[in-house]
Amino acid sequence: MLAESRQSPALATVLTERREIRPYDVTMAAEHGDRAAQALLQRTSALLGATLATLVSFYNPNLLVLGGGIARAKTHVLASVREAIHRRALPLATQDLRIEVAGVAEELSGVTGAVHLALDEVFAPENLELWLDAGTPAALSGQPSHGA
Repeated sequence: MLAESRQSPALATVLTERREIRPYDVTMAAEHGDRAAQALLQRTSALLGATLATLVSFYNPNLLVLGGGIARAKTHVLASVREAIHRRALPLATQDLRIEVAGVAEELSGVTGAVHLALDEVFAPENLELWLDAGTPAALSGQPSHGA
């Protein structure tokens, strides 16, 4: 919409040249001073922060790591995300909460997260005892997890 209405000259150019706009393009436009792209990132980060506030209130984590395109756009979104979380989440949940941007490259972040989930499952106390008795985690393949 911003590109088609030419409210964002940078995004209009990208749309004309490539016929699609990626999140990266919005970030680059904002980096180069495009006010419409900056406003879009601001609105997006406020919505993301509001959603994350619900999760923070529910799970009460000590650390929240933002990755993907948000990490690339951190100069435009991080403050808004933090502000929305602290404004909307339960005060007790945000008291010791650290909000960081992932240090892992965007291309690796999904795989890294999946590996961490798998390791958490394999080494969960209830599964660890089972696979140690079996001699290997592979011996448990196909069996339902006790942690799920």
